[in-house]
Amino acid sequence: MLNKNDFDAWIVVDKNIPYQQNISTLPCLIVVIDVDRNTLKHLVLISKI
Repeated sequence: MLNKNDFDAWIVVDKNIPYQQNISTLPCLIVVIDVDRNTLKHLVLISKI
């Protein structure tokens, strides 16, 4: 999906992404947001900052 859509960055809240993916082969920047809870309620609050 990242290759096909030419993303510049992939923003995630999953802190395990570096361990689940070979990030050195991904075609974009990966931004891992450190959150206390990754529920929709809490993520919506972060998006308004």
